[in-house]
Amino acid sequence: MKAYKEDQNIKIHHIENCRTGNYIGFFTTFFESRYHLSATILEKSELVYVNLNIIKEVLNENGRYALHIIQQLSNEGMFLLSKLISFPQKEIPGRVAEMLLFFFNRNYQKPSCIPFRFRQEFADLVYSSKESISRTITEFKNDK
Repeated sequence: MKAYKEDQNIKIHHIENCRTGNYIGFFTTFFESRYHLSATILEKSELVYVNLNIIKEVLNENGRYALHIIQQLSNEGMFLLSKLISFPQKEIPGRVAEMLLFFFNRNYQKPSCIPFRFRQEFADLVYSSKESISRTITEFKNDK
């Protein structure tokens, strides 16, 4: 799943690890009372909407669940912070490698085999063009 925020022709992309029981864009949930992110599903998924008032009620009554939510918020925040700090310091091959490792660590079967329809999505994630992504992946393949 890709969650993103658009602001005056600038897209900020963030891939979230949305497995069963996880939330989309949860790190923005308690900031003001409007949606701050848009989302695009990259693979077949089933989504369930949960009203924020219900989430708040459950958090108030269940400390173990609240801890789970805090851990998820921390994981998302650290991912974003890491990306914010490391991406500007890396050239395209480094950013591509980092995102391939991200997908690999999320148990995607073949992270180096990006389907054609996702090349633009992947390019957006690493702040590059799909042509540069194709060249970089070809270089990785040739370099083994």
